[in-house]
Amino acid sequence: MDDKVKQWVEMEGYPLEFSTAHKFKKRKFSVEQSYFAKDKDGKAREVDVLATANYPLGRSFLRIKHVVECKWSKDKPWVLFKDEKRFATSALAAQLISSSAGQAIAWVAAGSEELKSLDMFREEGFSFSGRQAFSKGNDLFYQAVQGVVSNCLNITRTYDDYEFKPEDHLLAVIALPVIVIDGSLFEATYASDSDELKLENISHARLRWAGNEGRQLNTIIDIVSSDYLDTFLDNREKELNILMNCFGKTLAQLIQCFQEKTEKHLVITEGPRGISGRPKLLRQLKEVAMPDKLSSDVSDDPVS
Repeated sequence: MDDKVKQWVEMEGYPLEFSTAHKFKKRKFSVEQSYFAKDKDGKAREVDVLATANYPLGRSFLRIKHVVECKWSKDKPWVLFKDEKRFATSALAAQLISSSAGQAIAWVAAGSEELKSLDMFREEGFSFSGRQAFSKGNDLFYQAVQGVVSNCLNITRTYDDYEFKPEDHLLAVIALPVIVIDGSLFEATYASDSDELKLENISHARLRWAGNEGRQLNTIIDIVSSDYLDTFLDNREKELNILMNCFGKTLAQLIQCFQEKTEKHLVITEGPRGISGRPKLLRQLKEVAMPDKLSSDVSDDPVS
């Protein structure tokens, strides 16, 4: 009976959840297991691991949350389908799943030079879809992808569910979706010269997903094999320090702008955002600001 229970626990993915949480904790993230995120209707959905990095600034804060789904799939590999489509770093940054304050900060800082060196905003190398091999009926890949994006949206939404005054405090929250798989990952690419699909065994894929209701923008999801997770997190920890510093400076600018009712402290970086118009919080700032001119400006035209 002990062996049967142990086998069940392993196949349900619980050891993977504990291991994943431990690896985030080793890197000083604030970690919660079995966190429940509620949707607009109050229905709760479980998040396997929620790992948060915090940047406090007075009564305001910047929080970057890794929202993690853990999936056991040793018997059925996952296959990701890759194309050659590219996206500007500034668009990838501006389209992060965020609270209203996080969205404003990401939009302003999206064209920063330091972001261009980060793997998380690399402009190429995306998969556009995937499947769990040999599966019939409900596909675990699709369920995991839909679930992790929905959880990101629900988590960031909660920070906008109450009335707040931007001049008093800004709650900037950004959610990064991650799926950790205990199993094999393959990437399939189309070779036009031979008219066939080529398969490559991989350990990390960046999925470009636009399949969730209520979100028209692309969402980049990191899909990582459990064996590669330590390496992935080592790199993510370094990149997160750069990202937090960059976005933290923008948060300070935005706080000062709202307190002084001016736009003059806000340095908007250049680059396409892939979004039509400015985020709601920046439009709100413009309404309360004294007449002045932004330090720089970018096009509001949507860009693919």
